Amino acid sequence: MPVYSMTGYASVQSSTPAAQAGTVSGSPSTQRLGLEIRSVNSRFLDLSFRLPDELRHAEPALRELITQHIHRGKVEVRAMTGAGAESIWAEPSTATLQKLLGLQDKVQSWLPKARDLSVVDVLKLASHEKSGAGVTDAELMPLATQAVKALKDARAREGARLADMLLERIGQLKELAAQAAPLLPKLVAQQRQRFIERWNEALGLAQASTAPDVAQDRALTEATAFAIRIDVAEELTRLSSHLEELARLVKKGGDIGKRLDFLIQELHREANTMGSKSAALELTNISVEMKVLIEQMREQVQNIEESPQQYSRASSGQCSFTFTPRPEKTFNRGATDYFVNGRNAGIAAFDTPSFAGAASGTVTRIGPDWFEVDSEEEFANGDGISYLSRGKKLAGLRINVAERVRQHQRLFPNEMPDDPEGFKPGIEIHRNRDQAFERLLEKESA
Repeated sequence: MPVYSMTGYASVQSSTPAAQAGTVSGSPSTQRLGLEIRSVNSRFLDLSFRLPDELRHAEPALRELITQHIHRGKVEVRAMTGAGAESIWAEPSTATLQKLLGLQDKVQSWLPKARDLSVVDVLKLASHEKSGAGVTDAELMPLATQAVKALKDARAREGARLADMLLERIGQLKELAAQAAPLLPKLVAQQRQRFIERWNEALGLAQASTAPDVAQDRALTEATAFAIRIDVAEELTRLSSHLEELARLVKKGGDIGKRLDFLIQELHREANTMGSKSAALELTNISVEMKVLIEQMREQVQNIEESPQQYSRASSGQCSFTFTPRPEKTFNRGATDYFVNGRNAGIAAFDTPSFAGAASGTVTRIGPDWFEVDSEEEFANGDGISYLSRGKKLAGLRINVAERVRQHQRLFPNEMPDDPEGFKPGIEIHRNRDQAFERLLEKESA
C-alpha cells in the first residue's frame, strides 16, 4: 500500500455550453468551471470551502465526497465559475441594447450627473445576462471526483518521497549504530583503567592503612559498577529494533502515521540516553548526529496520513439472562433524558425525594384487612408497596399475602394504613420491592 502525505494540490477545469440570453443567436458561448483542492498537515480532518453563491448548494455533497477519500489534514476547496473567452465579448442582441439604453435614461433622469455607459460597460452587462439555472450537481460532481483523485495522486507522490527520505535516514541511523557498537568495549576498558589509576593515586596521597589487595579489589568493584553505568549496549539493541520496525512499516505503507510517530519518540529516547551515558567524545558525537536525523524524521512523519481509528468488538459471543432488565424496579431517585429526545414537561418530580418504586396499579376496593388493586402485574408475598398519603408524604406497606380475585388482586398487608383520607379507592400505588424480581437477580444466570 502507498504512503500518503497530507500535503497535496489539485486543480481541474472544464468548459460547458451555456446559452446567453443577451447575445446574438448563433454566437458561441461557453461557461468555465474550475475546482482547486489543497491540503496541508493537521491532527484531524479540517474542511473549508470557498464557493460562489451559485455553488453553495453543493457543499454537503462535496463534503461527503472528500470525507470518503481523505481522512486527515486541513483541506481547502475553492471553486470558480465564469464565461469562456469567446463568450466575454459576444455581440449583444438588439433587445439587450434597447434594455440597457432604457435603464440608462431612467437612471440619468433621477441622477443627471451619472455618466453614459461605455462600450466595455455594455459588453460586460450583456455578458452577465444568462439564461438557465447555472452549474448543476451533474456538472460539478464529476469534476469534483476528478479533483479528489488528482489530490490523492499528488498526496501519494509526496508520500512516496517521504518514504524514500525516511528509509534513507533509517539507513544512516543504522550506520551510526554500527559505528558506536565497536567503541563500547574499548570505552569501558579505558574508563576502568582510568578509574584504577586515579584510585591508586588517591590511596598514595592518603597513605591509608588499607591492605593493597583489599584496595585493589575495591577499586575493581567500583570500576566495574561505573562501566556498567556508562554501557549503552542495551540502548543500541533497542534502537536497532526500532529501526527495523520503522523500515518494515514504511515499506508496508497504508495508515502508519501514528505508529511511526510513536517509534520516533522511542528512537529519540534511546538517543538521549546514549548521550547522557556517554563518557567519550566519539560516542557523544554519534548521539548528536542521531538526534539530528531523528528530528528530521519526526518533522516528516507528522505529515503522513493516518485514518481515524474505527471501533471494533472487544470480544465475541452471546449473553443470555433469565430476566428483563427494569431499572425502575431497583433503587433509584428517578431519571430524565434532559432534552435528548426533545422538550419534556416532566423533567423533574417534586413529590418525594425517596424511592417510590415503579407504578403498579390503582386501589379499587378496601376491606377490613385487605385492599384490591387493578393492575396488570402479579404481586407476591413479601412485596413492598408505597403510596403518597395526605400531605404528599410517602408511606409504605409490606404485603403478607397476595391472591387473585376475579380480575383484581387482593393484597393483605401486615398492617392496614390508618389513613382513611389518604389511602382510599382511586389512589395510585407503587411497588418499591419486587420479591420475584429479586429472586431472579440472585440466580447465577442473572
